[in-house]
Amino acid sequence: MGDDLEAVIFRTFDIPPMPAVATKIMRAAEDHRVSAADLAELIKADPGLVAKTLRIANSALFSPTNPIESLQQAVVALGFKTVKNLAIAASARILNRTPGDIEQALWRHCIGTGVAASCIASKYRRISSDEAFTAGLLHDVGKFILHTHDAERYRKVLELRRERGMTSVGAEFEVFGFDHTAVGAAVLRRWKLPETLAGAVRFHQNISILRAAKQEILALAAIVNLANRITYTLKLGVDIPYLDAGDTQEAAVGILSLKPPDLLGVISDTKELYEEELKVFG
Repeated sequence: MGDDLEAVIFRTFDIPPMPAVATKIMRAAEDHRVSAADLAELIKADPGLVAKTLRIANSALFSPTNPIESLQQAVVALGFKTVKNLAIAASARILNRTPGDIEQALWRHCIGTGVAASCIASKYRRISSDEAFTAGLLHDVGKFILHTHDAERYRKVLELRRERGMTSVGAEFEVFGFDHTAVGAAVLRRWKLPETLAGAVRFHQNISILRAAKQEILALAAIVNLANRITYTLKLGVDIPYLDAGDTQEAAVGILSLKPPDLLGVISDTKELYEEELKVFG
């Protein structure tokens, strides 16, 4: 994304910074010198995240033998990766400042795409499942910004997609002059997340222009592209048919060197894991 375009996006839309607590948690979770006690101390600065962490650790999903009462125990039970993703998810949810049916559907779709992306990465094995989940979870954050900026115009986007069969990026550009991939990448750059994630969000619907990009960005964009498509196929949070913005399923599959049995396995795993992850991140 050019600096000029990003500057215009920042002037046009209200893009909040990532909460300081989430930033600290993300950095700490990647630091091998940080202990569960250290991470728990950081989480304590956000009462909402404390409550969610304890609730999830005591849920049937993790089935603790005995009730988990301390935050440090919860961090150990969940693991650093889950705690980090909880912080990222909480940050993404602050962009959803006009909660309603559209936003809930978008969020369920984002969770589904994160799950599918993680399953794809487990087959590809050169991108971590954790990084893929994060990219999938964040791939449509730009849509939250567009909707918050002007809910009525965003409804027009949905109308164009349904009635004229337009792609999401095409309809968004016609209505707003920006599409969600550009806005989403701007969010991630403001939050100082890795450029690999920003690139995957920016180009996940048109990976053909990334042929000369670094392999990690190309692969992650292809994972999100395919995960997005799978989520539409399974109707996880969406009821509009998937329309590609320039790439085909075969392109993403080719980049990742996936075989038909791999795809069938991803679809099956996504269906199996989605409801569990929805309980965690929903």
